[in-house]
Amino acid sequence: DSTMLRQSETLKIAEKVDVMVVVGGKNSANTARLAELIRKVGKKVIHIEDADELKEKDFQNIQKVGVTAGASTPNWVIKKVIKRLRFISSVKKGFLERSLLNISNFLSYTNLFLSIGAVALYISLSKVIKLPLFFSNIFIVFFYIWSMHCLNNYVELKRANITEPERIIFHEDYKHIFLFGGIIASLISIALAVYQGIIFFIIMLFCKKSLISLFKF
Repeated sequence: DSTMLRQSETLKIAEKVDVMVVVGGKNSANTARLAELIRKVGKKVIHIEDADELKEKDFQNIQKVGVTAGASTPNWVIKKVIKRLRFISSVKKGFLERSLLNISNFLSYTNLFLSIGAVALYISLSKVIKLPLFFSNIFIVFFYIWSMHCLNNYVELKRANITEPERIIFHEDYKHIFLFGGIIASLISIALAVYQGIIFFIIMLFCKKSLISLFKF
């Protein structure tokens, strides 16, 4: 049941934040129920219908904010709320802190953190089991992991949960770039693997499931 799933995911997020913003009609039974459940676990709730209702004073001494919405809430309304929250958050931060956060979010949302982590794991394992380190293999690992996550994010975008709104909005805004980039990166990794030899190419294909499971975000 999608309603029960949304409620369950909302409560999971509520446990990790200081305040939850519930987006949806004030007279909606669905959003009212979400707000009620959050209050029951002792978390502050801000129930709004539009982003303009969010004020800076509502987030004083607040470190983490979660967002959820009713099933019928339009996507453009949610996007507007996220942008408003970003603005309020940026006002509270200094230039250096804001810049570092933007860089961190960019690396995370573009899956570069995962790809770099995969490369680091490959290098570490090569050192441990004393295998020769080839730069071509580093590029294969990087492009392969990056392409699989880009394509996976594109396919799963419509089923993404609203409790991770910033990532969803980022991928919606740049979904065509991720699709094109994922295809190109996938072709590069396959071409490099074929160049390394048919054995390496077969190993790469068999490792697909385990790699994706290991670096699933």
